[in-house]
Amino acid sequence: MLKRKTHRCLIIFLLFVCYFTVLCNAWNNPPPQNDTTNDITDADDHHQHHRPNHHHTPEKPQQEKQHQINDDKRYDEPYDGPGIPAHMGVAAAFLMAFGVYLMAAGFRYFTITMGMVGFITGATITWVLLTAAEPIGKPYPHASIVFSFGCYGAGFLFAGVAMYFWKVTLYGLGLIGGYILAMYFWTWGDGLLIQNVYARHFASLGFGLAGIIALLLVEFAAVCILTSFLGAYLFMLGLDLVVHTYMVNGPRAMLDAIHHINYKTTPRIYAMLSGVLGLWIVSTLCQLILNRGNRFGLHLVIDEANKK
Repeated sequence: MLKRKTHRCLIIFLLFVCYFTVLCNAWNNPPPQNDTTNDITDADDHHQHHRPNHHHTPEKPQQEKQHQINDDKRYDEPYDGPGIPAHMGVAAAFLMAFGVYLMAAGFRYFTITMGMVGFITGATITWVLLTAAEPIGKPYPHASIVFSFGCYGAGFLFAGVAMYFWKVTLYGLGLIGGYILAMYFWTWGDGLLIQNVYARHFASLGFGLAGIIALLLVEFAAVCILTSFLGAYLFMLGLDLVVHTYMVNGPRAMLDAIHHINYKTTPRIYAMLSGVLGLWIVSTLCQLILNRGNRFGLHLVIDEANKK
């Protein structure tokens, strides 16, 4: 009976995830509209471009200024082009797979969850360090390869360490979950709710400490809430790499201390953030119901002979 109930809940939950994916994709890809104004403007620009100009201006300052503008746009543009490059597709697949697992079975499988916490921590720290070490205006050669291999390699290394030292990782779940939860709250405001960098990071650390305290006091509910939130947030970040709503610029703006990243909230971003909230609530309720009476990391075996 319990297995049948579990299967039904998982099927309903996966259908809910698919519904949110289709809804966000439809929201972020409205039907194209015919606009003749752009064609007229392009024609005027083309005509002006071919007019003779007898006044020659120095080209080097203009080239340097254009290079600086392109460099700023490169950091505001997180998707490496209009399509879905291979490394972005792999990252989206990782994030969405991690998200579905954490939302559906984050409480049930203790060791795998600890490994995922380590992977998220290692990959995030590596991305922050690589971004901070990258010179302004001089990106890494083959930057996609550098970031991909660096983040994935460090992520798998941290995952192994986290599974071995699971007693420490258990509280790391509260710290990382609380910190990312705070980041999620800050991204609801235009240009982030808290503008001051130090105030924002200290407040986020306070959320992380609250997550650790919650694990000590109400472990069952805290694990269900934190794993569900992490899964929902990672899933929508992975979806954002596919539909291009610029939701990822929120965490990028908070974790990148070197480059200025412009983060502006739009209806599309609000739709993605609302999707995180919806998936978080549904996943939390499902995990609370399915895992009622269990302990995180423990499988209780009932001895039927002694019970009689």
